[in-house]
Amino acid sequence: MRNLSFVLAMLLVVAVAACKKDPAPNPSPNPTQKATADKALAGKKAEPKKAADTSLPGDPLAGEKIFKEKGCMACHGADGRGNGGVTAADFVKEPERLAKDNKDLLHSITNGITKGSRVMPAHKGTLSEKQIKDALSYVRKQFGSKK
Repeated sequence: MRNLSFVLAMLLVVAVAACKKDPAPNPSPNPTQKATADKALAGKKAEPKKAADTSLPGDPLAGEKIFKEKGCMACHGADGRGNGGVTAADFVKEPERLAKDNKDLLHSITNGITKGSRVMPAHKGTLSEKQIKDALSYVRKQFGSKK
C-alpha cells in the first residue's frame, strides 16, 4: 500500500508541475489566421508622404542678378545645365533636383555639397539668407519647368 501511495503522490507532483509550464508556442498560424493578420495589416494605411515645398521662397528677379553676378552661373551655366552636369547640377535634364523641398535646397546652397568629385561651395559667408532664397527662386522659375 505504501508503494501505491508513493506512486500516486509522484503522479500528483508531475501533474501539478506540468500544469505550471507554459504551453508550447504555435509554430505557425494556420492559413485562415495568416489571411486575417494580412488583412489587418493591409487595412492600416501608411502615413501619407508630405509634398515637398517647391514654392518660390524669395524674389526671382533679384535672384537672377545674384545667379549671374555671384558665381552661380559660372558652374551651372546660363542655361542651368551645368555644362551637361559636368561642372554642376543639370537642373533641366535632372528635374528631380528642383523637385526637392526648399528646406533641403536652401541648406545645400548655404552649407555646400561634396559628393564624389562634385563640390558646391558653401555660400553662407558670401550671400545673405535673403539672397540665397532669391537665387533659389530664380533657379526654380527659370529652370524648373524646362525639359
